[in-house]
Amino acid sequence: MKIFVFVDLHDELDKIESKIKDYDLVCFLGDLSNEQDIELAEQVYNIIDYYIPGNIDGPEIQDIMLPKNMHYRLIRMKNFDIFGFGLSNPTPFNTPGELDEETIDKLLNKIKLTRQTIFFTHAPPYGILDNVKGKNVGSKAIRNFVEKNKDKIIAHLFGHIHEQVGVVGIHYNLKPAYLGGYAVIEDNKITMY
Repeated sequence: MKIFVFVDLHDELDKIESKIKDYDLVCFLGDLSNEQDIELAEQVYNIIDYYIPGNIDGPEIQDIMLPKNMHYRLIRMKNFDIFGFGLSNPTPFNTPGELDEETIDKLLNKIKLTRQTIFFTHAPPYGILDNVKGKNVGSKAIRNFVEKNKDKIIAHLFGHIHEQVGVVGIHYNLKPAYLGGYAVIEDNKITMY
């Protein structure tokens, strides 16, 4: 199984489109268009298998992506599961895809992971690759969920915070797709580009 994962497209499909070939799955972790570009959403829809909404993805974008939306869904693969949780905790920008921490926590506490799981979120966990101008801005609820399920979550991939691309343990903050970034998961190995 070879999986292509990207996040934070921000209207720049041309930066990664040619790289998406010969993959078993293509997963997009949100933030499609600053302009809420419906035509671009339709293009992206045609090249992906799964999607979770980012904080800038408004209702029209989410409606187009609905059949492939894996927000709050568990997808069973042969050797592992994928669990997706989109949107973000509150930002200073009042974007359409935000949830308060209490709601995120309530939703995640209802999930019981039973197998090895790759966790896809849009937002980072609090205190891990989430620093913007000296302040941690990630989700405490996401961090709590990962810690509670550390025996099941084998990798956690996300974006949202463009300033802190990197890897810490099982956590991977992907380079934004608008800068040509993506990740490939193959044979339980994750490579970031």
